[in-house]
Amino acid sequence: MRKPLLHSAMVAWMSMVFPILSANAFSIVPRPLVGLPVTRMTVTTTTQNQKEDLMLTKLSNDDDNNGKDENFLTVATTQSIGENDEIQQALSKHDMCRMLGIKLKFVEVPCVGDDGSLDSNLLQDIDLVCFQSEEAVKQWLQQIDKILGIEDSDSLEGPEKLALGNGDVVAACMYTEVANVCLQSSRWESRNIYYPNINKAGMRATDSDKNDLEKWADSTAQAFGDIMERKFWGGGW
Repeated sequence: MRKPLLHSAMVAWMSMVFPILSANAFSIVPRPLVGLPVTRMTVTTTTQNQKEDLMLTKLSNDDDNNGKDENFLTVATTQSIGENDEIQQALSKHDMCRMLGIKLKFVEVPCVGDDGSLDSNLLQDIDLVCFQSEEAVKQWLQQIDKILGIEDSDSLEGPEKLALGNGDVVAACMYTEVANVCLQSSRWESRNIYYPNINKAGMRATDSDKNDLEKWADSTAQAFGDIMERKFWGGGW
């Protein structure tokens, strides 16, 4: 992924402000999921080489982008074409983007009831994927497997699935049920799964005047800040 060279003053400001934002600015703070294995293993030489080639291509794109737009993030939405407007608008207008000067580019990658449109060229630019349903997560991973040339990833063990990866993207899930599908797939590290504390039945950890979409936008915007910080420090995924 791109590694923007944030101004040193901005980074210092971010390090001081983020704890305050996490505690006070948002009613819902995304909790990292726990339980995913972190051991990386090689499934096959071909598969690992394909994944490494994809990561190297992303790093190459990062280098090409240096100096052009430091705070640029590409966000994929996974509902059918034309059904992603609300989340796109909520994220574009979010205070986190305004305060940090984050510029968002949205791409629609239908993963619900449509033929997959994801290809390796598009995947190279995506930083974060918004998942509104469990089915969207499953179809996203099917498209990743297709790019990697994997026919039956379900037969692999947890560490082997983690080695396959998810396209090197952060998952921003609308509900806890969706986040659990990401967790159970063993394709994401827990720190790369963001979600508000709500489920489809409307159960919430705390009372709030915000609706589900606004809470989803809050946790996704928190992911934006974390992505920018990791990119600067070279923390990887």
